[in-house]
Amino acid sequence: MAADEAMLACYPQLQQPTLRLYAWRQPTLSLGYFQPLDDVDLDACASHGIEVVRRPTGGRAVLHHQEVTYSVVAGLGLFSSGVAASYRDISHILIEAFTRLGVCATLQRHHAQGHSSACFDTPAFAELTVDEKKISGSAQTRTKHALLQHGSLPLVFPWAQLGTALACSPARLRLLKRQATGLCDVTQVPATRLAAQLKRALIQAFENQFGPLVCASLTDEERSLADRLQTRKYAHLDWTHLKEATDVVDR
Repeated sequence: MAADEAMLACYPQLQQPTLRLYAWRQPTLSLGYFQPLDDVDLDACASHGIEVVRRPTGGRAVLHHQEVTYSVVAGLGLFSSGVAASYRDISHILIEAFTRLGVCATLQRHHAQGHSSACFDTPAFAELTVDEKKISGSAQTRTKHALLQHGSLPLVFPWAQLGTALACSPARLRLLKRQATGLCDVTQVPATRLAAQLKRALIQAFENQFGPLVCASLTDEERSLADRLQTRKYAHLDWTHLKEATDVVDR
């Protein structure tokens, strides 16, 4: 989360679109910017080794585990005008990546009704489904100059960890399993091999939008800011608990 926010903050200096693909060291529940912590069973998370973090973007809880996570930072002028339109633009890029894997994903044309604390409970407008099951969960924030959109592309859906983190009843978990799926279930390809294939497909699809991408690490400025954000914000309990925490913008 800190690296994603640092990329957005540093965009005015770089003026280059960036695609970041990453994974998680351990199961981690990320909460939307405004999501109440009451949605989470913190004791159960601690006893089962599930980390909890709050995103700089909105939306509902996502359990990150055995997935490919993408984040894209790019100038607003590279997308259609407006949040919904830019969200749809990126969804079309994801559809292209899925197509390269032989996965037929469909763009959600309306916002499905749902009040669950879990992001994958119902597909939002311009999100993707396969056989009417949600296959990705994304969220966006923006500045005057650029947007950050990041999202979860589950390979093996972490039902057990999600149920633990959100204290889902067995009936609730059965309902969730009818609403979402992972790419391994769709493709029947093992997770390790599928992760590599998905990363290549994402790079190719985003290159069709932005032009050739250069493989590189974070810049020194991005890394320095990400380190400060991690220490003073994302690792700070006040931020996770939706209380005031230091918002690092000095560079």
